[in-house]
Amino acid sequence: MLNVVRGTDLALAKGLCPVGDSNKSKWDALVDGLATDLETFYEDPNVPGSYIPNDTLTESIGVGVLAEVKSANTAVDSYAVSAVGPGSGYVTLIESSGTAFTQVGDPIAMHIFKVGGSDLYAGEVKVIAAANPLSEQVTFQHTADLAGRFDEFEYEWKIAAPVDGLPPVSDDTMSAYLSLATGADMPRRTLNEKMAKYAIDRRTYTPDSDIG
Repeated sequence: MLNVVRGTDLALAKGLCPVGDSNKSKWDALVDGLATDLETFYEDPNVPGSYIPNDTLTESIGVGVLAEVKSANTAVDSYAVSAVGPGSGYVTLIESSGTAFTQVGDPIAMHIFKVGGSDLYAGEVKVIAAANPLSEQVTFQHTADLAGRFDEFEYEWKIAAPVDGLPPVSDDTMSAYLSLATGADMPRRTLNEKMAKYAIDRRTYTPDSDIG
C-alpha cells in the first residue's frame, strides 16, 4: 500500500479527534506533520563494503506526497507501482541493479510494464467488516490506489437487487442499478441497514439513506 494520506483519508485521520477537543489543533498539526525520510546510500570510504546514508540526497516526504524512488541505492521497504494521467507507453524496471542492498552474485532482472491503452486496471471492490460484530453498517473500498490521487478521479457508486443470487446483467447505462453517489475523492462507501431494504423494495430508498 502507498504511504500517502490526502483528501478524504486525511480528513478522516484528523476527524479521529473531535472538533470540541482541547487538543484538536495539536492533533491536526501532528497529522499534517507526518513525514518519512527517503535515504539514498553510498559506500563508506572508510569502511569498504559497508554503506551509509548520503545526507545531501535525503528527502523528507510529507504525508500527502507520493515518495518517488529515483536510485537503486535508496532504502525502501517495498515498491508500489502506480501510474495516473492520460499518457501511455512502457516502463522498464531493473531489479537488483544497485549495490547498497544487493548481494554479490544476485541475478539482475528486467521487467517491462505497459501503461495506458485499453487494458486499464479496474481494481476491485472489497468489503471492510465493521469492528463491532453487531454493526448494521458495511463499508466497500475500491482497491486501486491511483497514486493516492483519489480527488482526480470520478467515482460512481451504485446498488442493485440480486437476480437468482447473482448480480443483475449490466448494460451500457447500468439501468438495473440505482445510483448512490457520484463525485471525486470517494474511494469507499459505507451503507446502513436502510439501504439493505432497497434490495427488496426500491420504494424504501431515499437519497440520504446511506451514510458515507
